[in-house]
Amino acid sequence: MSDVPETKAPPRYDWLSFCGAIAAGYVLSFYIHFLFRNDILDFATGVIALFIVAVMAMIKSDRQSRQDRKLAIAEKRKQPEADPLEIDNDQVAGDKLTSLHRLSKRVEQAFSTDSFVTTPPIPIADYESFLSERRCVVVHFWAPWNAIDRQQDRELKKVRKKWEDRVSFVSCDTDEAASEALCRGVKLAAVPSLVFFIDGKRRELLPGVRDAAALDQILERLLTEVNESSAD
Repeated sequence: MSDVPETKAPPRYDWLSFCGAIAAGYVLSFYIHFLFRNDILDFATGVIALFIVAVMAMIKSDRQSRQDRKLAIAEKRKQPEADPLEIDNDQVAGDKLTSLHRLSKRVEQAFSTDSFVTTPPIPIADYESFLSERRCVVVHFWAPWNAIDRQQDRELKKVRKKWEDRVSFVSCDTDEAASEALCRGVKLAAVPSLVFFIDGKRRELLPGVRDAAALDQILERLLTEVNESSAD
């Protein structure tokens, strides 16, 4: 099959239609003049002839607009990704489905793991050992379809550097089948949620978005309690 793109001839304007209308008006005018030889009838016939030409022009223009629109729709169907995303009431059903499909793809890409979750994933295959080997761990439970998780990730970025020497920050994609045991173990009920582990045991579960200031306060309190219990 040839890779040469298909070329289309430019739209052909049928000037014969206009010529035919003008000729019909001229013949009508001549016939009326020959029969009646009346100036008023001659004038009226001329007006009628002009009206016929105007109507023909409007009909031709409307047909050409419809033809151009059909060609544009055909081109959009052939190259859907090359066109901007538009969904409006004037689109035919097939075009709307194509646009919605492209929109869903873009939403999926926008909320994929690489797009907005900057916290490293927890090693889910060995999560129990990972949690028990560290004094304090904060797990961000999230889902690719939940846009609110983006906000929680931004708040976590603000505190990670401050606490990175004492706290491990990880994330868990709740849509992954492998994460089911961990989600069930912490009694997860919503995303986003933050779960704080101390020595491998769940200490707190916070559903919803928490800002950086709230996270600082929680970590200060938890680590102070841990240090006091260790001193005793």
